Amino acid sequence: MKKIFISVFVLSVLLCASDFSNKNAKAQEVNFLEARDILPNQLKDIVTFPLFQKEDNQAKSPELISNFDDGLSKLELNLQLPTYDKDSYKFLVVYSLDEESKKKEIFRYQVNNSGNLSITDSKILGLIKNNMSLMFRTESFKIKNNKVVEKLYSQDSKYYYTPREYNLTIKEGDKLVYSNNIIFSDYEVEDNKVNLKFSDLKKYSVDRYFSYEASQIKIDGIKTILDNDKLQIPLFAKDIVIDLSRVENQWAKVKITYPSILKENNRNLYIKKGSRFSDFKINNSRELIEVKTDNENYSFLSYRIGSLDFRNYEGVVNDDILVKAIYNTKIKVQNDDLEKEFTLATGDKLSKLDLSDFQKENYNIENYTVIDAETKEEKIATKLEDVAVDNSITIKPNYKEKTYKIMVRQDDYNKRFGSVDASIENKDIEWSATKPIGELLEKLRPNIKASEGYVLEYRVNRKKLNPETLIKEDITLEIYFKKNEEDWVNVKFVGEGIDKFLSDGQEVLAGRRIDTINLPSSQGSSKEFLGWTANLDYKIEVDGKILVRNKDYILKNIDLAHVLTSKGQNLIFNAQYLETYKISLETNGQGEIFVANQDGNVIDCKQGLSIKNMLADNRLLLLANSHFKFSHFTSTLPLTVKSKDGSSRLVKLGEKISLQEFETIVPDKNLTFIAHFVLIGGIEDKDILSNHIYTENILNSSFERDYSNPIYRALGPLNFLK
Repeated sequence: MKKIFISVFVLSVLLCASDFSNKNAKAQEVNFLEARDILPNQLKDIVTFPLFQKEDNQAKSPELISNFDDGLSKLELNLQLPTYDKDSYKFLVVYSLDEESKKKEIFRYQVNNSGNLSITDSKILGLIKNNMSLMFRTESFKIKNNKVVEKLYSQDSKYYYTPREYNLTIKEGDKLVYSNNIIFSDYEVEDNKVNLKFSDLKKYSVDRYFSYEASQIKIDGIKTILDNDKLQIPLFAKDIVIDLSRVENQWAKVKITYPSILKENNRNLYIKKGSRFSDFKINNSRELIEVKTDNENYSFLSYRIGSLDFRNYEGVVNDDILVKAIYNTKIKVQNDDLEKEFTLATGDKLSKLDLSDFQKENYNIENYTVIDAETKEEKIATKLEDVAVDNSITIKPNYKEKTYKIMVRQDDYNKRFGSVDASIENKDIEWSATKPIGELLEKLRPNIKASEGYVLEYRVNRKKLNPETLIKEDITLEIYFKKNEEDWVNVKFVGEGIDKFLSDGQEVLAGRRIDTINLPSSQGSSKEFLGWTANLDYKIEVDGKILVRNKDYILKNIDLAHVLTSKGQNLIFNAQYLETYKISLETNGQGEIFVANQDGNVIDCKQGLSIKNMLADNRLLLLANSHFKFSHFTSTLPLTVKSKDGSSRLVKLGEKISLQEFETIVPDKNLTFIAHFVLIGGIEDKDILSNHIYTENILNSSFERDYSNPIYRALGPLNFLK
């Protein structure tokens, strides 16, 4: 028996080339410490590092075949070994990129062959976790005479990414509504950032009060901008927080206001529409506590919503609410002869003051000087009912000889039909009772201009004013722009799916183009739209020229804006559509009929086209039974066909229609045709019978469309290219 002696060698550190530093050698030693586990037992304790590393290896990088998911059952790769030397130890090395962009070895797996590798060991697979960025390469080292003599490696693979796991938090304001770990397997990585679909983060079903749209997104506490549905987050992000946005039209704003001296306490709160205000009071009682002040001119009274104390307001909230902090406020009134003090609640009109003691004979109070008790700022108030109590004030009446006040006003809606110079808009004019009002009207007229189609009219209490009227009391003079009906026409658009707003009609100045009104953008019908016909002849303006269009002319959508209106002529445009008729083909039972490349024996024929046009590249096959041949067609309805000489003839029920005539038919209704096959007879027929030849008639596919047809002129040449 031959005895085998295994010598024990202690391998000294091999000296590398002079450009390999001690630092590099140490890094290699750390990188390959685990290689000892795959050495034969005899060598485990004698191999030391660093290894000699060969730099010119060109083995391709491993490629991952399997996909990462939550239940990873195997790891499949296609790899190329750096050497096929049987004396070399070869293995797959798996690295992970950490948050500092440093590679960290996870494990190495011994391999013997290039090609596909499948790892199913659960202990090894358990080392692959979520949120990893994996890189693979193959390595080998060779031992000769108990010495490590070389180390080879493949190219590094690209990075592969395991499922990303995040802590997703969704909030409605301060309320946490969702918190959970979520995992993504299907995602892209770009510039060390993960591309996710924001729609995949919508794990919480919002109600009508909150929306994902315009919500605020924070990644690890940093606000992130959303690009459509694309969300880019750092590769190693952990937390995603979505602050849902309020749906503004589902929330009512509760605005709490204080007198100007305490305005720093003003704030806005929000309440869900449809909820009771009593619920809000309970939840926000700390917001509605008394704000005290040491100023002797003020003392807190209550909070009010309108005229109600907020404690008595129990209604359902559907609109914004103004809550006013009400204070008893000191008001002082004085003139040269008298001074009085009053107390009004903030928000009250100054007209509540009893100023009868401040009236003077032969004088009217022209206006009031209002002086703020805190800032000493002065303002002039024409009418006390226009002023609400805010801060404590002093009021001084200003007197003027008695006249009557003419208040020039205009309805906000009516303003759009003309212009009024700012110098007279909402102006109050003092006017002597002895002068006719007409003198004032003539002074005002140059500052007022009615729009085209309207005329100026002065009114008092909605009645036309007589210029000879003498004013004996304060009046409101209304500037009113009256519509001149003769200058306007009505334009309607009628058709399937047309908005009611358009079909009810819109008004346009006579002689103007209709591009100033809303025009139809679509017809809302499944039918093919041709254009518009009118109820009467009309004009259009094209390239500066005025053209007359017949009412039956089919006008395209794009040309609507060029239509001109005429005085006294209301226009109604009716949508025109292309009809499709069904051509059904049957036989007398002695043969069969087929339309190639089409299901069933029904041809859809568009309005204005012949049967031959609609067959296009399809063949019409007429296959007679044995001993029969095709003879002619008949129709179940009377119709008109063209003869060979181009003339037309009326075909009655049961009358024969030749194949040539059949293809010229232009349907205007649904039609049914019967193909007739007859027994073969005569010398030619006997030859056909003896040779077993069946009749096959083919319609050619050339188009013979009538370009002068108004329907196809409206559709345009592109229709023929379909």
